[in-house]
Amino acid sequence: MKSQDPADVAGKRYTLEEMAKYFGAHTSSVRRWVREGRLAATRHGKRIVFSAEHIRQFEERESEQLREGAPERPQLVRRHR
Repeated sequence: MKSQDPADVAGKRYTLEEMAKYFGAHTSSVRRWVREGRLAATRHGKRIVFSAEHIRQFEERESEQLREGAPERPQLVRRHR
């Protein structure tokens, strides 16, 4: 379950780690979303930061794709030998 909605606090900036926790994802997944252009971000030196607007846009776009029936990524199945 999501904690406080970062999109509710205008003007605040959020770290990569905060975004991973908010979305229930690993930091490498959040980095990949940024690299793929799915999630907007701003760089401050080596740090990646996110605004409430970045979060809002990402959530709208992702939920829109789900409504339109965009296929989800297949799960990898590991088989032990």
